[in-house]
Amino acid sequence: MITSRFPQDNDLVYLAEHLRPGDIEELEAVTALKPCEAVIASVQASDPQFLRAWLADGELLCIAGCSPINTTRAAPWLLGTDLLDKHLLRLTKEARAGVDAMLAVYPVLSNVIDVRQVRVMRWLKLLGFDMLYSQEARPGFNVMRFERVAHV
Repeated sequence: MITSRFPQDNDLVYLAEHLRPGDIEELEAVTALKPCEAVIASVQASDPQFLRAWLADGELLCIAGCSPINTTRAAPWLLGTDLLDKHLLRLTKEARAGVDAMLAVYPVLSNVIDVRQVRVMRWLKLLGFDMLYSQEARPGFNVMRFERVAHV
């Protein structure tokens, strides 16, 4: 069963110690932060109403949130453990509802993802995001800009 809760301190520590290799690579591509620092920074930057730890049968899959850019734009994000890949499709229904709730507050959701995260990009498309363009985050590391705009 997939459940969610507000992240607890031990969730942040566990996630930082068990990040998927793809998320570690992405963090290296777009930030200079260590995994623990990136998890804490992401959580601190998030709108608390959209900050969730997702679990499958009591085991942490990921922590996800939405970081406001301004009053109409926000950056959705997700950092996961290796278990996330096994349960990604099971998480889709809950994720769709979460994205819809974010769009009700922030009509434009936009962020970047490491282009090597092909499976996650396909999942983002299932959630209604468009892949806009690829750009170089730093030499040798490309990211894809993804976005979803609320229908008015």
